Amino acid sequence: MTCDQYRESASARLDGEEPGLPDAALDAHLAGCRACAAWCAAAQRVTRLARIAPAEPVPDLSAAVLAAVGPLRRRIRPGELLVRVGLGLLAAAQLILAWPSLAGHDALPVVGELAYGREPFEDGGLGLLDL
Repeated sequence: MTCDQYRESASARLDGEEPGLPDAALDAHLAGCRACAAWCAAAQRVTRLARIAPAEPVPDLSAAVLAAVGPLRRRIRPGELLVRVGLGLLAAAQLILAWPSLAGHDALPVVGELAYGREPFEDGGLGLLDL
């Protein structure tokens, strides 16, 4: 293995991950290789500083952001209101048309079948075309 592979394993162990090789092999290499031991010591210092470093205070910018955004509600123009009402009516119509299928009534009787009192398509007919 190369020193880069040992350093990658040491880094993984510092991060609490599986190093990919036995700890004894990594420790033996770090004991015998001064460059890797120095690298591992520096990496340990950086990791420790990163974990215990206090967060720097930041200014509270929420008031400035909200002021820059402007009012949260704007006035709805008459044309927009008409479109919204139309879309609402369209959605209601779609729901009414889809309700029988959603409720589990897949085969609804056709007007002609209701008149003759037959079950829908019981004889393989085609509904109104089968009068």
